[in-house]
Amino acid sequence: MYREWLAKKLENAPRGTKARLAEHMRWNADIVSKTLSGIREISAEELPQIAFFFGEMPPGFDGLQAKAHTDEEITRILLGIDVIGEGEANVVLSFIRNLPDFLGAKSSPPADHDQRTATSPHRERVPSR
Repeated sequence: MYREWLAKKLENAPRGTKARLAEHMRWNADIVSKTLSGIREISAEELPQIAFFFGEMPPGFDGLQAKAHTDEEITRILLGIDVIGEGEANVVLSFIRNLPDFLGAKSSPPADHDQRTATSPHRERVPSR
């Protein structure tokens, strides 16, 4: 489910987003390819980092916080997902609880043409005499 979400996010993203995601995740291109092809699964620890990169919750997490009001209820729901154990549930719970703070401090990934560095100031052209 998350692989398809990631593939769709990358499919509609500006050029270079896959490379920026790999850098953000500290992955090499081989890991990205294996993840997108389904050879490699996205771990519970990686999912919050990927969601943070894109600035949105993956499918299935949107209504989780609104429907379950206590950490125990959320944990019970998470433990009902086959691939999530208790450790992963704690990571995901932390992600869910902290996502509004993350999203408030995070802007969307910049497009290639918008990347600027503080070390390269804008210089105005001065007409020659």
